[in-house]
Amino acid sequence: MNLLEIREQFVLLSGRYDLANDDYTDNGADFYIKAGQKYLDRLHTYEKATLRLRWPIDANQHRLFISQVRSIKNVWFYFNDERYELTEKPLDVLKKWYPNWGDTDSGSPLYYGIDKAVTGTGNTRLYVMPPPNEEGEIVVEGLFYARELLTDEDTSYWSEMYPSLLVMAALRELEVFYRNTQGKRDWEAAIESEMHAFELDLVEREIANTTQMEG
Repeated sequence: MNLLEIREQFVLLSGRYDLANDDYTDNGADFYIKAGQKYLDRLHTYEKATLRLRWPIDANQHRLFISQVRSIKNVWFYFNDERYELTEKPLDVLKKWYPNWGDTDSGSPLYYGIDKAVTGTGNTRLYVMPPPNEEGEIVVEGLFYARELLTDEDTSYWSEMYPSLLVMAALRELEVFYRNTQGKRDWEAAIESEMHAFELDLVEREIANTTQMEG
């Protein structure tokens, strides 16, 4: 299902017709749907959450803005078909080592740091030190949130694979903002039940993939 179809179900089941226009375009419903999807992401690490994504980096650039990231595991700098793994260091350590920070001499990147002030919102500032003296690519391996739903035609892992779970999660978010503790708990129980089936599906797929590899 795409975002429009998820929104229609959310409005019908919640009875909050004011959260969509007459043609079911968004009038507030998407806030709860997006929050519900984030809730599902945090509740369970779905099978496609671990990714390696690339970002271009210019010469002398020391900071990148990475979206939809939950946690970073490894970072590499790619240059001329060669790969260099970077070592994570706390930002305060990097600032001690490179006191000029935004005006540091470029070279071969050795370290990266994460601005934890924005981590957890799905947006992270990644600092690379020293900044590269040639343009290249930064490759980040980590856990990422499901694709953000922005337009009516957009789909995500949850909307395609488990649309009912996404609708339930959106309805749970609505109860959170109503401050309806019992309603929130009821939806969480329903989601937990569906999640059990979801986890069994993952196990079955892992077994099938292992059998195919061994066969």
